[in-house]
Amino acid sequence: MKGRFGSFLIAAVAISAGFYGWSPGHTLRGLAAAIEARDAVEMEERVEFPTLREGLKAQLNSVVLDRMDAALGGTTPDDPLVSGLQSLGAGLALALVDGMVDGFVTPSGLAELSRGMAPGAGGGDRSGLGAFDDVRVDRETLDRFSAWVPAQAPDMETELRFVFRRFGLHWKLTNIVLPDDLWPDLP
Repeated sequence: MKGRFGSFLIAAVAISAGFYGWSPGHTLRGLAAAIEARDAVEMEERVEFPTLREGLKAQLNSVVLDRMDAALGGTTPDDPLVSGLQSLGAGLALALVDGMVDGFVTPSGLAELSRGMAPGAGGGDRSGLGAFDDVRVDRETLDRFSAWVPAQAPDMETELRFVFRRFGLHWKLTNIVLPDDLWPDLP
């Protein structure tokens, strides 16, 4: 009886370790195939869209506000009219970010991001290119791993980070951490 239980335990540990090592690659291949096929149903299974959108909006809002603050020299004017106009401008910029994120959390936008390009860079419609080329995978916890994709922007030595979380036995993309300098055209 002890021998059988020991064998079962060893087999269970081996299978778990194999799944733990195999599952990120399988997840990335499945997401890449769904992106390439523009398969909305399959992408819904592999991407946690509400969480992804919120994370990207928070990042881009931060970039926009930091750039606006830098453009203003970090000072707040004493004139309430100028201060009000700055607040209005910030509000409009943040509203544009919301629309922009909604526009690129699409199969085409994800295809561009998975190749390390900024959305709108024109890489989303290229066929024959596998998404997540040259990817580096880091296991962070039992419930989270990141795939690091080199940015394809000129003169950039940085990476985009795709964060996946475990939902049961499946992984879903929950965030994409973008380098600030990937967005040269933001206000």
